[in-house]
Amino acid sequence: MPTYFCLVPRRDRKQVLLLEEADGWTLPYTEHDGFFDDAHGWFHLHVQRELRRQLGLYVTTLRHLTPTVCEMELQGPVQSAPAGATWASRSDLETLTLAVPEHRQALSAWFAGADVGLLSSPWEQPGWFEEAVKWLQEELTRRGYTTLGNVEQVKVFVFGAVLRIQTNQGYLYFKALLPTVQNEAALILELAKGWPEHVPQIVAYDLERRWLLMRDFGGETFVDFSSVHYETVLRTYARIQIGYAADAERWLRLGCPDQRLEKLPSLLTGVVAAARVGDARVTAGLTDAQLEKLSQLLPGLLEKYRQLEGLAIPATIVQQDFQWSNVAIKADGFVFFDWQDTVVSHPFFSMTRFLDYVPVPDGVDPSSPALGHPDDARRRRLRDAYLEPWQTVAPLNVLQAAFSLARELHLSYLAVRWFQNLALFASEGDEAVPWVLGQLLR
Repeated sequence: MPTYFCLVPRRDRKQVLLLEEADGWTLPYTEHDGFFDDAHGWFHLHVQRELRRQLGLYVTTLRHLTPTVCEMELQGPVQSAPAGATWASRSDLETLTLAVPEHRQALSAWFAGADVGLLSSPWEQPGWFEEAVKWLQEELTRRGYTTLGNVEQVKVFVFGAVLRIQTNQGYLYFKALLPTVQNEAALILELAKGWPEHVPQIVAYDLERRWLLMRDFGGETFVDFSSVHYETVLRTYARIQIGYAADAERWLRLGCPDQRLEKLPSLLTGVVAAARVGDARVTAGLTDAQLEKLSQLLPGLLEKYRQLEGLAIPATIVQQDFQWSNVAIKADGFVFFDWQDTVVSHPFFSMTRFLDYVPVPDGVDPSSPALGHPDDARRRRLRDAYLEPWQTVAPLNVLQAAFSLARELHLSYLAVRWFQNLALFASEGDEAVPWVLGQLLR
């Protein structure tokens, strides 16, 4: 089981907590059977609870320093070091023996930059959690809620942070997003006007800070794609898209990026242009021969975008990371609870992304546009369920042709999407664009 280490500074950020072991001093640690930055799990909550159990510390996660080390923040009053531990300063490191020698470099780098303030996300800033909790508690008091226990930090990821609080009226979830991404609270409020049973119920929000507080919508996410639940989910998602196709401008006014088909050729050309000038965020790991092939593929891809536009399926809202883990299945229905990556584009790019998360049997090409392999029946069934409501918009043969084109263009669309994201973050996503271009060039 993997071991993960936690760098816990004092509130003045001049000392860090080290534990004494037989072979030297070590950062506090815990074991967890999962990914360190598991976007869909509860890793951070597990670590925080373990540090509280082991050392009596109330901490939250600030950021990941290395694949196995994260920086934490103490909450509440400044605490003395637990038994068997010490607060170590930068100068102390010169004389202490570390049980994990590799941590010396990470600790030295942290001390060197601890006061620089170059952290990219608000929730990576010391004091942000305290500010968010203050707002959350004020909103709950104003609405007559009684809190039961401490606010828990459920998840931290590049786009946002999720907190949870138990109240006398059940659990509530707080979500914060980067100010540079879509305003999810505004989108959910708009969606709730037409589909209240299929989106989270918002209790409070701060549109300027991209904060929202939601009721626990219950249910569970699961990956049983043989379940008829998913056919109903996909039909409903298609109906939502169809319902807003006549008013795409509404979503643009709410801040959804414009990635309609007429825009995508120039956006894709921008990706290829960045590759031609050697932008490492685009070219890392790609050979000169692959980059030459990318230039050769561009005209054909642009022609396919024109063909898809010619089939006249109207643009609408597109959740660009639509997948099973963004849908909560309940006894009385389901909730689409993640809208943070919503743009205005060709609707089928949501469904092509959904199929990325559906496993295929051995021998089936997961990127096959037509899904024609005899053993690919599961994905065909899901595709057909999604396309069924669209038959009010276009004949089935047109829809099938459009979907096959969208599947052919899917990897290039992902390249555009992830290239757009590079403008949001200084260091995140550097491997995503080269990876998807490598898949495109296979």
